Amino acid sequence: MTAGGAIGRKVSLLMPNRDGAATLDLVLGRLAAHTTYPKAELIVVDDGSVDDSRPMLRRWRDSGRFGDFNLIEKEASGVVDTLNAGLAAATGEIVVQLDADASIETPGWLETMLAFFLSDERIGVLSPKVIIDTGVVHAYGVTLVDPAGMHDRGARPTEPVGRRSLHSRVERFPEAPGDVGSQAAEVDAGIGCCMMYRREVALAVGGYDPGFQPVWFDDLDLALSIRRAGYKAFFVPDVRVVHHLGRRAAAERAGSIRQRAMAAARVRGGALLSPGVRSAVVRRLGLDDPPPEHLARLRHHYSYWQTKWGWDPLNPDMEEIRRRWGDTEVCWSLEPERRQAGAEIVSAYHSERGGTTTQAGDLAYHRRHGFLPPPAWSSLTRYDHILDVIRTRGLCDLDADFLEIGVLLGGGVFQLAKLLERGAPGHKVIAVDIFEPGVDATTCTTGNDMASIYRSVLEDRDQYEIYTAVVGELSNVETVVGDSTQVELPTERIAFAHIDGNHDPVYVRSDFENVWRKLVPGGVVAFDDYGFDLPEVTETVDALRAEHASEIVDFWVAGLKTAFVQKAS
Repeated sequence: MTAGGAIGRKVSLLMPNRDGAATLDLVLGRLAAHTTYPKAELIVVDDGSVDDSRPMLRRWRDSGRFGDFNLIEKEASGVVDTLNAGLAAATGEIVVQLDADASIETPGWLETMLAFFLSDERIGVLSPKVIIDTGVVHAYGVTLVDPAGMHDRGARPTEPVGRRSLHSRVERFPEAPGDVGSQAAEVDAGIGCCMMYRREVALAVGGYDPGFQPVWFDDLDLALSIRRAGYKAFFVPDVRVVHHLGRRAAAERAGSIRQRAMAAARVRGGALLSPGVRSAVVRRLGLDDPPPEHLARLRHHYSYWQTKWGWDPLNPDMEEIRRRWGDTEVCWSLEPERRQAGAEIVSAYHSERGGTTTQAGDLAYHRRHGFLPPPAWSSLTRYDHILDVIRTRGLCDLDADFLEIGVLLGGGVFQLAKLLERGAPGHKVIAVDIFEPGVDATTCTTGNDMASIYRSVLEDRDQYEIYTAVVGELSNVETVVGDSTQVELPTERIAFAHIDGNHDPVYVRSDFENVWRKLVPGGVVAFDDYGFDLPEVTETVDALRAEHASEIVDFWVAGLKTAFVQKAS
């Protein structure tokens, strides 16, 4: 268990590129500087660039700034085909679609997004805050199922509802404190310049639809397809992305006299007008009309969307949407129960982070588990997925005790005890810890040792005193103070054990063997930090699985980094 950072599943960062030389150095430089997550691969697929993109990408690949950089060079065939090529090459469980003209501006961004994404198994798509390089909001997620039709969340359509002609005709506003992008929220879809999803789910729904070749709407369609498969989509404000549309457009129009003149007119006129008047003037003068080839592509995409999804993306028939998709997550915003479920996911996330919605998060937790949570600071790892496993596997019905090895501040013991109190009141939780934070000298891949991490969490406070304050009033907790390799467990029957003690392989192996001997048939052992930043834990668990293969009926990983092993009945 580590404080800070969420390091677990392998992530594939998927970036398509076509003639992006104007922004590539900036974007890759920011990405290298701000990606601290150790289990990430970068896949850049170049779609037949004719500018300086390929030499630049080769230089970045060979620089060593990214530990795992896979450059794929292919003939030009369109962004959709390019994205599918990258998706096929990805080896991560989780994928983040990126753009070659969008820079990640938040250090530790991937850990932040993963913390939200993996907080609930119902989350299928996640996008952060995207700001255009002019300072106005590009998107806080995307709205699709709405009477006003398709538009970026945070922007306002400027055409009348029911009579829209272009999705790009919207008024955009400067990023501002307290705006709609200041809180996490459920949204219809993510935006492709930074969109997280599960690779397995994306492949199952068909990947990026070639019907949207060569470019545009592929991200929205994929997000909605993931919703159709039963997952939810969310926006998280804690990561900021800048979309360098101005820089790229400047490079593209450098050779066009007409485009330079139009750009100059926009700048001169726009500086004198309010946003509302500016939008009207721009439209009246035809300055927002796409080039003919772009307009033809948009008309095709609007038509294809209607054929595929059954509604006009700009002027939707809401009743038809409800008729077709009312029993799926596509219509989440139209169904109170689905909206409530999304709100509870957001509340639980804010509650865990000590945010302003702690009360709502506590109530959501209570509805899910039947009791109020311990203090947020008392548990450094989520237990929702652990409690869910105990319930769904019927572990409270096995007529045996629960065990926690490594209690730290007591929040995990509290939750196990409360669940057992409701499900098996005749049994107890045995909590084992040496209560000497400096004993675990195991070093993480980040270079930090566990003893230092624990000391930073405790801040010179007494661990046992804090633990007792959290669990002291629970009558079904028996605390055993001592080295877990030497203590005698005061039970002969264990239904569930969570092992998160000393991370040295000798301790991991000893803790497992001591539990396994007393684990009842059908019981489950859970290990923290599996596939995480302590590779010795993962290697030892895998070795134990192989040694006990004939006695194991199931193995799976849930949450950020918890491995579960179930004993055969």
